[in-house]
Amino acid sequence: MIALDHEGPWTRLATATAGFLQYLGKIAWPRDLACLYLRPGHTNFALVTAAMVVLVSVSALAWLNLRKRPYAAVGWLWFVGMMLPVSGVCQVGLQSIADRYTYLPAIGLAIAAVWGIHELIQATALSKVERLASAGLAMVCLAAQPDGRVMPFREIARRMNVPQDFLAKILKQLVTRQLAKSTRGARGGYRLARPAKDISFLEVIEAVEGPVVVNLCQDGHDACRLSRGCTLYGVWKRGQERMLDVYRTATLDQLAMAELKPEQASPAAAAAAGA
Repeated sequence: MIALDHEGPWTRLATATAGFLQYLGKIAWPRDLACLYLRPGHTNFALVTAAMVVLVSVSALAWLNLRKRPYAAVGWLWFVGMMLPVSGVCQVGLQSIADRYTYLPAIGLAIAAVWGIHELIQATALSKVERLASAGLAMVCLAAQPDGRVMPFREIARRMNVPQDFLAKILKQLVTRQLAKSTRGARGGYRLARPAKDISFLEVIEAVEGPVVVNLCQDGHDACRLSRGCTLYGVWKRGQERMLDVYRTATLDQLAMAELKPEQASPAAAAAAGA
């Protein structure tokens, strides 16, 4: 330990910066607690560097996700803002950190954690049927656009009424399978990678869930110990072939026409309006 009157402003700033990382560690995993944490006799540059990297990185992530996840910025700024006055830049006492200083700042981290867990549960709670439906509806929305028009991400999410995080994962899979293309920038968004008439619903399903099988025994007779003497194998196989034919012949241009119909006035409605 060194005397406070021998500490320069840079030493205090380094100790305070390292303290942020120590506080985060003790909030996440409270171990090696003590009544008094004396100030170190030398500056741990590795700890200070790690603390600076964490502070800058988390602050940058919170800023970049300000619109998408405002709770992260609120929680992080709550923590940093309430820790700053007691961080040790203006030192009072012999301690480098103190557990009692974490009570209120930890609330900010709890806010970010609770909202983040809620968003994660909401995104992962959707069933397989909902994933397939979301992928299909996203592609139909893109197919319903005029040729070459890019559809903004938020507009797709609004029309489908699904969580944006979940939709982003679905669209990423569709882009990876070269069914859709993404465009960055102020006018960015998504559009089809190929003409709608050349993309089948089967491709969309396989992009999200992989190969479509009615029963696992379709992978081969060795998939089940009863399959060699099972008379249902042929039934499963014919059923799968017919189902795949339906999915294969259903193209996005056909589905997009159904998407456009509610927006177009029917002849009967037009006649009624004219009368």
